Amino acid sequence: MLLGLLSGITLDGDNDNYHHLVMTSASLTASNALLASDTTIAQFIDLWLKGKSANSQRAYRRDIEYFLSFIGEKTLAELSLNDIYAYVEAMEQQGWAESTINRRLATVKSLLTFGNSTGLLRLNVAKAVKLKELPKKFSQRTLTESQTLMMIGLTPAGRDRVLLRFMYAVGCRVSELCALKWENITENPDGTATVHIFGKGRKNRWVKFSADTYNELQSLRGSATPTDFIFASRQGGGLKPNQVRNIVKAAGERVNAPATSPHWLRHSHAGHSVQRKVPLTLLQETLGHESLNTTRNYIAANPTDSSAMHLPV
Repeated sequence: MLLGLLSGITLDGDNDNYHHLVMTSASLTASNALLASDTTIAQFIDLWLKGKSANSQRAYRRDIEYFLSFIGEKTLAELSLNDIYAYVEAMEQQGWAESTINRRLATVKSLLTFGNSTGLLRLNVAKAVKLKELPKKFSQRTLTESQTLMMIGLTPAGRDRVLLRFMYAVGCRVSELCALKWENITENPDGTATVHIFGKGRKNRWVKFSADTYNELQSLRGSATPTDFIFASRQGGGLKPNQVRNIVKAAGERVNAPATSPHWLRHSHAGHSVQRKVPLTLLQETLGHESLNTTRNYIAANPTDSSAMHLPV
């Protein structure tokens, strides 16, 4: 079975195909359920997405629309392991990239795990399906140190140059950068500063950065109040993610790296930190990775050392 056409399909409850119940009452163990048995798929997905960023919610909804289009009138409780494998096979037949298939499968697994953990789904049939092991491409999205410093240095002085320097220095995500206000910055007694980042998964982290970078940042403040955005748009308010992407792309073009995106600066921060022997646990805390395994990916992307290099042969 191939995926159906998706035009016009939404999860707003207006489409009858997506307003059916998550489960049948017979499949619910009431004593273990945290949600009502008449929860609709639209309500269920809203609950699953609570706490995620607006960008993440849009991406997850888009991926789930594909899956719900595939299963048709089946409820989530009626799914079998064969349905999950059939979904993967259908995407493969349509020629989707393995990374896209992995992402969409991971979204389905997350949704069904949530259903199982809340007691709405007796079984998580996707648990047994593993994501494909894909080659890591961090190294293809990482600038060299000299490229990064040139990219910053060749950008005209002012907001955009400071933005590039700050993003690289603290390794933040573009959504985190756009949300920062002056009240999130605290000066330390030694002249350095610490930024409070409210990041992915609604988690807080504090990243200390150098006095030089802090002085550059302060040059932008002027008469800004604590509740003003640090990186302000010339039209008022804070910069939007697309505006930041354009700034980074233009800077990348100056060093012959036209595909550079804000996340490249985050990858570069991580890759260069690994090269400089920064402890992985410290890098994990700085980047806000939930799992140390995510941070370890940068070792594979930057194989500048190994145990083989310490043997007498």
